[in-house]
Amino acid sequence: MNPSPEIFDQVNKKLKNRLMCIKSQCGSSRKVKLTPIFLYHAPRTSGLAFYFALKYAIEFMCQLADISESPPCRRLESINFEVTEAFVKTNYPKGLSLISSHDLFGVHKKLLQNFKLVTIVREPYSRLRSAYLSSHMRAQTSPALDNFAEFLKTPENQNSTIRQICNIPGSEDVSTKHLDDAIRRLNDEFDAFITTQDTNDLIGYYLSSHGLPNLLMEKPNQTKGQYQLDVSEYRDFIRQNNQLDNVLFEFVRNNRRLPKHHPDTDTISPVTVIVRENPDYSDCFVQAVCTNTLSINQMLTENPAAFGDLNLFWSTIPNPIVRNQKGCLTNSS
Repeated sequence: MNPSPEIFDQVNKKLKNRLMCIKSQCGSSRKVKLTPIFLYHAPRTSGLAFYFALKYAIEFMCQLADISESPPCRRLESINFEVTEAFVKTNYPKGLSLISSHDLFGVHKKLLQNFKLVTIVREPYSRLRSAYLSSHMRAQTSPALDNFAEFLKTPENQNSTIRQICNIPGSEDVSTKHLDDAIRRLNDEFDAFITTQDTNDLIGYYLSSHGLPNLLMEKPNQTKGQYQLDVSEYRDFIRQNNQLDNVLFEFVRNNRRLPKHHPDTDTISPVTVIVRENPDYSDCFVQAVCTNTLSINQMLTENPAAFGDLNLFWSTIPNPIVRNQKGCLTNSS
């Protein structure tokens, strides 16, 4: 018998929303469904959260279901080498389960699979601010306003969402025609398109519809306090230089495509994956464990204090199966 969803409601309340707490309402089915997913996203649009959530859910569930050589998940920052049919067949003979990419639209076609295309968009001011501050956190350098101004002037940081969706290199200007093309492409070719506010709901849909575990996850790649900077004086400048991206953001917010899953029962997965980020500012590296959902319910009764401290919570998870990986698609993959 699968656990009741009220377990996760109680966990979320105890953890005070400090973790992403997402149910997999997979119903009575225990079958794992691996429909290949390709996420196109600009930096700082919850892409890592989406990727790590599904990656570990897929890998753990395939392990538990004894699915040998399950199609892998990969982060694809950019294909700057030639991807041939022979390369794909040699390195990924069983295909890929999940790809997350900052690359321009069209690269998924090189991988010779029928992917479900997904994108997540974010309001340009908050996204660019976050992208700039995060880059300094990873480099462990101090952000500065004059440096931020230079960052904003690069063509790649102007209307970058439309650039990606329409495959426009930084050397070309973005026009209203490109905006129309981007909207048309989303409507015609994407299985899902959402704003960052809907990320948890989209993850929940894929967990549920693919027969994957529930998820408790620290949101990865958050900019730490010492790398914060007030850049609000550039708000109007950013909006002026990203007018078309602003229009696209409003279109997605008002017309989101968020698929719905209709389970045959309201129960949740008997398995839960728990993911935390390693506190290394120079990179994003996560640790993941998998446990029985009912064991977490037992913790609620027998050790409620564990939910008041994330380190204590992590150390007291019963009978965990552990994974530590980043997983990038490179020449040597």
